[in-house]
Amino acid sequence: MNPIPDMAAMQHLVSRWGADGATIEPPLGRWKVTDLAIGHTVGAVSLLPLPPDNIDFEIGVQIARGWWGNGYAGEVL
Repeated sequence: MNPIPDMAAMQHLVSRWGADGATIEPPLGRWKVTDLAIGHTVGAVSLLPLPPDNIDFEIGVQIARGWWGNGYAGEVL
């Protein structure tokens, strides 16, 4: 995935993920990562099937660069 260029593009992507989420059965899905102390969204995590057979799974963690090194990725895993 390429870097998201601006807030409008990110909002569009998150909206698309929300629509996709309606077709994904738990425990699969996408979730935002929030710093609870300040209520700021700092990234996202996903658990999705891997093509071509959808029998293996991918765990994805994306944390905004300014928030790296604070333990968020370890917390979501």
